[in-house]
Amino acid sequence: RSGVAAGSDEADDLAERHREMIGQLFACTHSMQVCLGQLYVQDTRFSAYFDALEPGLSVWLSDVIDANAQRHGIDPAKARWE
Repeated sequence: RSGVAAGSDEADDLAERHREMIGQLFACTHSMQVCLGQLYVQDTRFSAYFDALEPGLSVWLSDVIDANAQRHGIDPAKARWE
């Protein structure tokens, strides 16, 4: 809602907080997080949930995760569940 752009320091911090939250359930690498972000967009159950909270949230979250992963040397197009 505040216009945080993917790739910004603030967005990267949010992506890391998301990864830490997922990390409470299982070890989550940046590559695995990209796979989750893809799922948030591609699976209508996830996208409906996120987009009900805020229209476009699923795509924004996936974009933020991808940009943060790139900063950590991960190519989102080649991300794998490790």
